[in-house]
Amino acid sequence: MNYQDEWFAPESVEEQIERHLTVPDLSSANTRLLQDLQHLAADDASRLARIRARLAEHIANGAERGPVPIRRYRYPQTQPLAPALLLPQLPRRVLRRSRFLTNLLSGLVAVLIISSMLAAFTLFKAHTQTADVPPRKPVSAPPIHGEAAFVMDATSGKVLADINSHARLPVSGSAKIMTAVVTIENANLAQYVTIKQTMFGEVTPYASTAHLQVGDQLQLRDLLYGLLLPSGDDAALAMAYAVAGSTQKFVEMMNEEAHQLQLNDTHFSSPYGSTDGSDYSNAADLTRLGWYALQLSDFAQVVAKAEYTLPATESRHFYLWPNTNSLLLSYTGMNGITLSYDSNMGSMVFSAQRNNHLLIGTELRAPSIDTLVSDVKMLLDRGFANIPADPALPPTPSTLGDIVSEKRG
Repeated sequence: MNYQDEWFAPESVEEQIERHLTVPDLSSANTRLLQDLQHLAADDASRLARIRARLAEHIANGAERGPVPIRRYRYPQTQPLAPALLLPQLPRRVLRRSRFLTNLLSGLVAVLIISSMLAAFTLFKAHTQTADVPPRKPVSAPPIHGEAAFVMDATSGKVLADINSHARLPVSGSAKIMTAVVTIENANLAQYVTIKQTMFGEVTPYASTAHLQVGDQLQLRDLLYGLLLPSGDDAALAMAYAVAGSTQKFVEMMNEEAHQLQLNDTHFSSPYGSTDGSDYSNAADLTRLGWYALQLSDFAQVVAKAEYTLPATESRHFYLWPNTNSLLLSYTGMNGITLSYDSNMGSMVFSAQRNNHLLIGTELRAPSIDTLVSDVKMLLDRGFANIPADPALPPTPSTLGDIVSEKRG
């Protein structure tokens, strides 16, 4: 018989305990447990004997034992206590307050523990993410004469120079890039425009001009050259009226285009770029705008011209518009974009291509044309020196490139 697997029976507890104690393969712990059970059984037998004797005495005397009130067992807290155990009764308000403070302290401790765990996890995650990442080299900042500059390799997306590039500054004539983009995207360039005197009411006396003659009829395509090469404010106003009917509506189209291109620090108030600060942008935004404009073939064709001649006809005068960007003839690879100079400050959005790499950049508010041209040459030279001359290098997708694809789609 396997005593280890046998259930204990109430009528043979003593006998089975004795038998289990004699089993040789039990451990000492089991032996002590069975001995304790034996003592408990003996105590229970003694207690039952006393109860039987008490009941026999009650029967012999003919007395009945009164019932025990069940309330005493259902509500034990109502039983009277000994004087030594009596405690002062606290007011219910004090008990509630202490319970509230206990819960509050417990909650604060839990919040502190959870916050510490989250902070430790965050530090650990940041460490694991940056452990294998080499430190990013800062973009070089060559000395320039202007207030801000930005140069990028449009082929790879690499930033080559970043000098105060996110500072909002007056855009002056650089606003004409957006004027050209809005016109190309929203009008037929073969459309003829009649130059009217009312178009020139907003032109300031010292504004740059294409010298348009009242009564002349020119195609919008011709006006693009008058806009971008000599930076003509009169051409900008003529195009605004032809495309939108008023400068106000045209400016709204310019700002909507800026929003679509995610130029978040750019705002226009005129199609030619005022000098009072109401037209503003930054070097990074204007560089992105120039990159997008070069994707438009009509724009790229215009800004690459050193000059443009428009012969006289019965409906127009003779026009010769030289490009203000003198680097087109003196810097190898230069192909745009626009140079403007007003209020004794010069700005330029420029682009040049060498070894299958297109560099685009912007410098704002240089003190003179000479210093501006010198800075642009230096920025381009440094930029081309810092990129590999690999014609097989594939272009890297950029956010602006995705925007171009979406707009064209």
